[in-house]
Amino acid sequence: MDKIKMFWKRFMDGRNGVDECARTCLIAALFLYLAAYILNMGILHLLFWAAFIYGLFRVFSRDRDQRLKENLKFLSYVQLIKMNFQQRKTHRIFMCSRCGKMVRVPKGKGKIEITCPVCGNKMIHRT
Repeated sequence: MDKIKMFWKRFMDGRNGVDECARTCLIAALFLYLAAYILNMGILHLLFWAAFIYGLFRVFSRDRDQRLKENLKFLSYVQLIKMNFQQRKTHRIFMCSRCGKMVRVPKGKGKIEITCPVCGNKMIHRT
């Protein structure tokens, strides 16, 4: 048993390993596999294989710096989704049509003019 552990440790030395993005891909692949099995849809089988192979690629990749950048971008995206979900009852979030900056405004104010803090673009939205 110790030989297997040592072999695996030497094999994984210098590789990325399991990070949040890889874990999410592999869990999504599991759910896609179950859905493809139940619904018997070819596109779900294809999506399963894509998610599974990408997850394994991330785990066994030796380019740790690039995988770290990708994982940080993924985590910031997940954090943004969580923040938007938590504030969905009290605030609305609009995206500036000129620069793409997200602007948060309180709900229940009616039709208001929103000014982008970055580029100064004025938008009219209903909250």
